[in-house]
Amino acid sequence: TRQPRFGFKSRGLGDVYKRQDLEFVQRYWKDERFQSFYPPGRLSPQHCIEVHEDALTKMNSYPWPTFHWIIEAEGDPVGRYRASLSQRRNTGSIGYELSPDHWGQGYALAATQLVMKYLFEERRLHAVHAWVYGNNDRSKNLLTKAGFTLDGSMRDKCPWGDSRVDDLIFGQLRREWLAKP
Repeated sequence: TRQPRFGFKSRGLGDVYKRQDLEFVQRYWKDERFQSFYPPGRLSPQHCIEVHEDALTKMNSYPWPTFHWIIEAEGDPVGRYRASLSQRRNTGSIGYELSPDHWGQGYALAATQLVMKYLFEERRLHAVHAWVYGNNDRSKNLLTKAGFTLDGSMRDKCPWGDSRVDDLIFGQLRREWLAKP
């Protein structure tokens, strides 16, 4: 399955994720601001390489692949986006990360809106979900702005240093997306 491409002038999803994008991702994974949104010790350099290789492998699965894109602004990478599809359920899940230098500028929301349009209008999925750590207010706000609803919470699921945080699932149905003005 070919990766869909999105064209923009200033912001949105650029080319598909490639092997040479690892260096860009490694740079922002090292940033303390980025690491603060993950459990302590989770984002090791080796884990970054493993996630990168896993993404490249899953992009080639057929017929219901995992899509990976670089989020771009003015032609420069600012983050990445993932959409995984389930043929059995006709659903998908999304995930995104942005370099902290580009937070708060609307890039993740613009990318989310484009991915949702593709998943609901082209792939005709029934529902799309996103998992979020309960202490990640930025991501919860982004998903709410994009039309997602909090579907549930797995209380205290995720270890976080000496404590635990909830694992939240947000969802949006195709009929909700199509009903938007």
